[in-house]
Amino acid sequence: EWALTRAIRKGEVSVGEQLEIECFDGSHKYVLNSAAPFKDTAGRIIGAVAVNLDITDRVRLERRLRLLADSGRALLDPSEYEGTFVRIAQVSVPAFADWCTIHVIGESGGLERVASAYRASSLKALAEHAFGAHSPNSGTAGGVHQVLRTGLPIFVPEVDETILEQLIRDAGLRDEFRALVRSYILVPLILKGSTVGVLSFARGESGRVFEGQDVE
Repeated sequence: EWALTRAIRKGEVSVGEQLEIECFDGSHKYVLNSAAPFKDTAGRIIGAVAVNLDITDRVRLERRLRLLADSGRALLDPSEYEGTFVRIAQVSVPAFADWCTIHVIGESGGLERVASAYRASSLKALAEHAFGAHSPNSGTAGGVHQVLRTGLPIFVPEVDETILEQLIRDAGLRDEFRALVRSYILVPLILKGSTVGVLSFARGESGRVFEGQDVE
């Protein structure tokens, strides 16, 4: 309930309540919401004033800094690399993404999924089934293999049917991935100048999408 509504109905004074809101264009923003009632000489509420301060850039910066700090701690941990990848996936969800997977080139030369994390258990069940039935195609544009070939990240702010058809050939599986992925970012894992894997960040279940600031 907005602070303005409580100010008018209950006479409450609210200062600096952080809210996440969805705009008319579908994007999400963060605001500090404050409100206070106006009263007449008899103490009756006759109105209210509200102030909303857009803090979207600050919140995103704070989250990116936390993610970098947590990822840095994971990378510095002396344990085996698979445990490190698991921790990187875990610190990314839900602060940055609804789910995260990490693929690396295995000893056989094939692509292996070594870590994953999900915002909710229901999302995990759907994702595990979808990924179990689908293996990334090496010739697919816009997918993890493209990142492996080029060493360049891929940013898709809004997944449409054309992109889904390129990524997923099976129509039944497309329905599952449609629920999983609304927006995604693929980032190369580079070791000694060579791309050895891909970090996949996706948003879908929460209704959020990635924006340009998320990949700066």
